[in-house]
Amino acid sequence: MRASLWLSAVGRQWALPLVAVWLALTGLLALAGASASDALVVNSRVARQLDFTISDGSAFHSELLNITVSYEAPQGDADLAHYRLTLPVNDGMISSVSPYEEDQFQPLESLRLLSRSESSSSSPVQVYEYSFATPLPPQASRTLAFYVIKIGGARPTPATIEQGDPQFLATTTPLHFVSPYKTTEQIMTAKMTGDGHSVSLIPSNTPTDHRRKSIASSTHFSLGPFVDVPATDDIFATGAGTAKLPLVSFRIREPAGQAIVEDLTRTATVSHLTGTLHVDNSYHVLNTGAALRGGFSRAKMSSPDRSHGSNPDGMAGIFRFPIPSMAKNIYFVDQLGNVSSSIVDAETPQLNSALPRILTLKTRYPLFGGWRAEWSHGYTVPLDSLGTFSDTEAASPKDPNFLFGSTSQDDPSLHMLRLPLLESHSSAAILRFELNIVLPEGARDVHIKLPFNVDFLSIGDPTFSFLDSLSPVSFLPRVLSFFGLPTPAWVRTLEGNSILGQGRPTIVIRHQLVASLSHENDIEVTYRLNGPEALLIKPVSLSMVIFLMLAALLVWSRSSVSIEGDADFHKAPWMAAEKAKAE
Repeated sequence: MRASLWLSAVGRQWALPLVAVWLALTGLLALAGASASDALVVNSRVARQLDFTISDGSAFHSELLNITVSYEAPQGDADLAHYRLTLPVNDGMISSVSPYEEDQFQPLESLRLLSRSESSSSSPVQVYEYSFATPLPPQASRTLAFYVIKIGGARPTPATIEQGDPQFLATTTPLHFVSPYKTTEQIMTAKMTGDGHSVSLIPSNTPTDHRRKSIASSTHFSLGPFVDVPATDDIFATGAGTAKLPLVSFRIREPAGQAIVEDLTRTATVSHLTGTLHVDNSYHVLNTGAALRGGFSRAKMSSPDRSHGSNPDGMAGIFRFPIPSMAKNIYFVDQLGNVSSSIVDAETPQLNSALPRILTLKTRYPLFGGWRAEWSHGYTVPLDSLGTFSDTEAASPKDPNFLFGSTSQDDPSLHMLRLPLLESHSSAAILRFELNIVLPEGARDVHIKLPFNVDFLSIGDPTFSFLDSLSPVSFLPRVLSFFGLPTPAWVRTLEGNSILGQGRPTIVIRHQLVASLSHENDIEVTYRLNGPEALLIKPVSLSMVIFLMLAALLVWSRSSVSIEGDADFHKAPWMAAEKAKAE
């Protein structure tokens, strides 16, 4: 008996260490298997194409990676199902990554961002795992492409400039392709606009065979080819016999500054009663370029002589936005008064066409580095002017990005609305984006179709606006809760079944690091709304309110609270009887 107790105690004592050893061995075997598999994957050819021309004064750039992947495993081994992609973030925060395989766009679900614990890198990188459309067999090759949009990462150099001085932005990226696989050959190209650009290598004593550089022109730079680049995913890894990974720095002339949208709140309100779609966009813009040194001079900016400061370097103050061709009641609101003028392009011949119109806003004071501007602008679009889902692009002259109507002839209560997720100038870089879609009161069975995964999506708290109805059934629980009384079950049942007093269902979408170039997609919202019942809610509610107000006024005019006067109807009956006896 004592022996068995002693054995059980020893078993409990050594159970946890044995489990820990088993897990450690399992992890080492898995890492060994992954390392062996990585050694058999080779990047035969890599072409990196950096494009700084798409930003147009905004804080983002693109990078196109064309990779030829070879799987050098012997015949008979298992097929390769995944490819690991390592992207540095020292040259900008990653906004989006679009995968392609054999020149065919692949679903975004095929690219998965690995967590820090899943990747072996300790450097500022993001590691993705791409799943092949069909596994790659041994002794085969396949071409992959990844289109990457990065926000920020460029710093002004120098940090401060005087009005009229040229502005430059500097961005740094690894010279070699960062990958857990060996790269046989790699080239890098960079495209810019204007003049005055330059490129330099860090460190400057990079070996000659690794810094083959050729400059085609002042706007196109080509570096490479680099051969037999070893596998690495640590950009700044240092150790015995290992040098820091060489970097390349681009110094870019950017006259328009580096405007970035800190916050953009977009609200779309659908009204079946008025038959309109109202869209409001609230912007908070910051210029992250070089700060102004010495103060701003209106005379210098207005001077025709460029040597006196009319050069617009470092300034951002003109913003253009596409709006639907059928938009009406276009407005902008700026409480600070910095947005002083607005222009909408000519209404003809684009008024009845699918081409958008352009709203141009210009600030009174241009935005230098560190300066901000806040405003909101919007418009109203009649629902009957939008295209329907039966229209074709060739047959309908209406805006194809905005569609509205019933999707089923057998069920007229089913409606669908398609609208752009984002409407901004083509080079907008947005840190925080929020879209609110306010549906009509009484809408139910709401479904949302998004073009990509977002950080946050929900049908949030309902929106209550002017003339929204409030039924007695929904008002009673509020009165009971105010007095601390419980709400009966039958009241909750009636409240759930009633479409009155529920407010307007509101869809809330939030996403960070949005680039208009890659996120200008359409969103589709499907919901049910009963026609006669929904349309009569507000007129009946308004009529009832007016009737009750008139009835209350009528009662008030016919009543009196005075206790003085000669008329007997102001007195009680017994007082009239006493007066008659006295006479």
